[in-house]
Amino acid sequence: MATSKKKTTKPVKKQNKALKSSQINDEPAENQSEQSEELQKDALDDFLFNAANYIYVRRKLFIALAVVIAVILSSVYGVFRYVQYRENVRNEELYVIEKIINDREFSKTRQFQEGLPLLNKFLVAYPGTKQSSLALIYRGGLYYSQKSYSEAENDFETVRTALNNDSELYVLASIFLSNVLRDQKKSPQAIKVLRSAQSEKMTDVVLMEIAELYLQTDQKIKAREALDILLKDYPQSPHSTRAKQLLKLL
Repeated sequence: MATSKKKTTKPVKKQNKALKSSQINDEPAENQSEQSEELQKDALDDFLFNAANYIYVRRKLFIALAVVIAVILSSVYGVFRYVQYRENVRNEELYVIEKIINDREFSKTRQFQEGLPLLNKFLVAYPGTKQSSLALIYRGGLYYSQKSYSEAENDFETVRTALNNDSELYVLASIFLSNVLRDQKKSPQAIKVLRSAQSEKMTDVVLMEIAELYLQTDQKIKAREALDILLKDYPQSPHSTRAKQLLKLL
């Protein structure tokens, strides 16, 4: 009986050892992700603790930096607000002048007499601003209305010199300048000015002005070319009706 018990217990012990060995070998694979997460969490906790301790030890420095940043941001915002304020002031002053020089109840002489001193004052007060270019165009227009061609040319040329030809104000100044030159029987110079103003801005207006100048100088072929381009590229232009009328005359 003793030998029988020994024979039955030995396999059980071996089996238990095998199971334990298998469990030990399988345990790291099952808990690997959990252990990795715990390690990452511990590392994050350590980082946050060290960062908080670093900031606390140097809190005076960080407070000073925060104050400096706040002052800088406040200053930048203050400058921005001031620039906006000055911009609004210029726009309001120019608007008052616009009302005078565009008042249809005023004669051209009165518009000139009341508008010119205000424009001169505005240009002295705000040189180099974007409103100054518009003020120069207005002043040039007043000179033109009084047939002061030299003064008008100077103002329009000043705008053209200050701006690029892709600016609408540049195009406007060029159109007005071409009118001044046309009235002085300088059509070739007027056409040259308009050609220099051709860009993506107000192209249909420029083409119409060019076509009319060619017609005035009896250059019908070139006038037709300009009108054809206008109707082809800008069929919805408010000048398309006028262009069709002129083509019928050719």
